Amino acid sequence: MAIQRNGNPGGSRSFGLLWLFGLMAAFMTLTVRQAIGASAQAEPADRSELKIVLGKVQAHYDKTMRLRAKFNETLTRPGAPERRRSGTINFSKPGKLRWEFAAPEAQLIVSDGTTLYTYDPDLNQVIQTPLSDVLQSPSASAFLLGMGDLERDFDSSMPSAAAGSTLVALVLKPKKGGQAIELGIDPKTYDIVTFALTDQLGNRTLLEFAEIGNNVELSGELFKFTVPEGADIVRTEGRR
Repeated sequence: MAIQRNGNPGGSRSFGLLWLFGLMAAFMTLTVRQAIGASAQAEPADRSELKIVLGKVQAHYDKTMRLRAKFNETLTRPGAPERRRSGTINFSKPGKLRWEFAAPEAQLIVSDGTTLYTYDPDLNQVIQTPLSDVLQSPSASAFLLGMGDLERDFDSSMPSAAAGSTLVALVLKPKKGGQAIELGIDPKTYDIVTFALTDQLGNRTLLEFAEIGNNVELSGELFKFTVPEGADIVRTEGRR
């Protein structure tokens, strides 16, 4: 029988995943192929060009209701070895996600649109969190639920792309708080091809996706979570 107890998630690994989910899932209308470099310190592009890019990305987002992809994740921390993971993701508006990390660091994250479940098989532990507690900003929440608007919700800029890159660099800063998002956009298709976040300590998460299936049929069973036998269930406390 599973053990049930209230509390906070155990370990920085789980906290990091929950922090990332709130912003990343909101932009899962993407095709990721290569990484962009750190944000360039350059003059912003002409505002009319920026407006065109935002409009194209918004249109792509609006018409993408479901997505399936493979991903590679690269985590870099100052003074620590680079860490890489990979897996598969399925996403469906509004707010449903299945994010599977492959061995040797197997992990499963499932959102049914109301609750987020994070399962660590090594610990046989499930962290159960209300989805509203995971989202880090109203802007992220709106996009995840299918109601977001880039121009309304974000301050945006277009720094110069990294040397040798053919991507359009786009930086989005939530107007109501939250980490800035670095995107690389294919200028031919307006697919978002890179997604990166850097926190205040310099920890950087880069996501790269491949084998994208936009608006594919996804079974509702993908977004249902069954607690494994004997797993310890940690229910996080709601916001006060």
